[in-house]
Amino acid sequence: MKMIKGYFYLALISSVLFSTASCGTTAYEVKKEETAPKPEVKQETAETVPVRPAPAVEVEKDAELHYQKGAELFKNGDYYGSERSLNAALKSKPDSRNVLSALASVMIFQGKHSQLETILEPMIEKNENDISLHVLLLKAKIAGGRASEALREASALLKKDETNPEVIKMIARSYMELGKLEMAEYVLKTLGETGKQADVLNMLGRIAMKKNEMQRAIEYFKEAVALDPSLPDAHNNLGVLYQATGKDNEAISEFDAAINAWPAFEAAHMNIGNSYKRLMQFDKALAAYNSALKFNPESADIYFNLGILYLEMKGGTPEEREKRCLEAISNFNKYKDLRKKGLPRDELADKYIDEANRIIDAVRKEKKSEEMKESEPKKEETPSVPDEKTEEKGDEKTEPEGF
Repeated sequence: MKMIKGYFYLALISSVLFSTASCGTTAYEVKKEETAPKPEVKQETAETVPVRPAPAVEVEKDAELHYQKGAELFKNGDYYGSERSLNAALKSKPDSRNVLSALASVMIFQGKHSQLETILEPMIEKNENDISLHVLLLKAKIAGGRASEALREASALLKKDETNPEVIKMIARSYMELGKLEMAEYVLKTLGETGKQADVLNMLGRIAMKKNEMQRAIEYFKEAVALDPSLPDAHNNLGVLYQATGKDNEAISEFDAAINAWPAFEAAHMNIGNSYKRLMQFDKALAAYNSALKFNPESADIYFNLGILYLEMKGGTPEEREKRCLEAISNFNKYKDLRKKGLPRDELADKYIDEANRIIDAVRKEKKSEEMKESEPKKEETPSVPDEKTEEKGDEKTEPEGF
């Protein structure tokens, strides 16, 4: 089973407070994910109207309501709505680092790294000593593929605050992105000396996975979810490992936990569909894949797995078998259309399409043969004359054919 690096998933710390979790690892049934780039979302400009300053208590309450709404919208997959609500919360309470951190997480998830940097840089100029602002900028740079730059800046920050755990995590995350797993692991273990943290254990689990140390990875993820049951990324990664060892029922429990923590977790929906398919619970697998598509209709890999599912379904009438093969071909073609341009011909998808076409041809020949048999005129049967000897004996037994 191949594993791929996913998006920056958000661990929802409570119903309203959430922060950026580590990049997740997700298992896909056959193909490595090639996610089409997400289109930029247009920003609506608020109407400029003179606003009477509200009492501080009302401002706090208004910010909290927008904050809660933003968290709930994110959990349910409305990322644009979540961003708008968090922007409104930040407007009501511009000094709130919790709100800013949540907004940064949503923007990173949507791939808006440059836009986030544009917001943060002037804030940092005014608050040079605010380490939390620098950490958010580091997250944006790492997510934007600038891990080397982030590592240099994080190392410089550490000289100002040698024990800051968030800066240390950014150094470890930078090393992970650069493939320096031993260095990342060493840095993270220094944090473990002051007490266990769920997000640190999750990162250590990911490192162990990359090093093919699966049992160690399982232990790290189990510790992570024990400390924070609402951490969807760790549940998903643990499910991936159970899936890899054939423990699909255990995997389903972990994917369910991930989805409960984050209903819009596309990868967990697809992974649970893979497990249901292996258990031959095809209806549940189909429902899970369709749920994943609801949250990411441009995921090539979901269409690929749907194609596999339709090919693996057995039984039914010739019409039903043909329909399933046509569905398989349609999904494989969608998969090919959504892959990034310039990639080599996908021989595996084409092989499955050829297989589906062969089945369709066989089914159609079978149907045609049956129709021809039914259309042939029936021969009149000549009544048989009873054998006098047999009738005399009164023997009710019939002789076997051929005698």
